[in-house]
Amino acid sequence: MQELKICGLSGISTLHITSWDQDHCVPSQLEKIIQDLKPNKIQYPGYTPHAYSGRSSLKILGDN
Repeated sequence: MQELKICGLSGISTLHITSWDQDHCVPSQLEKIIQDLKPNKIQYPGYTPHAYSGRSSLKILGDN
């Protein structure tokens, strides 16, 4: 957040989730990123997640 403030920003423009795998997208971390960084746009994989963490993350995004 400090780096964003130095640049005069309060959030990020795009959050790009590359995979639903837990090593790329953890639900608790996703919630914090959305809350703290306030992305204007969120891009995520078009395939249906198979693992619990991926399904939970998709629900957080409101696209279940």
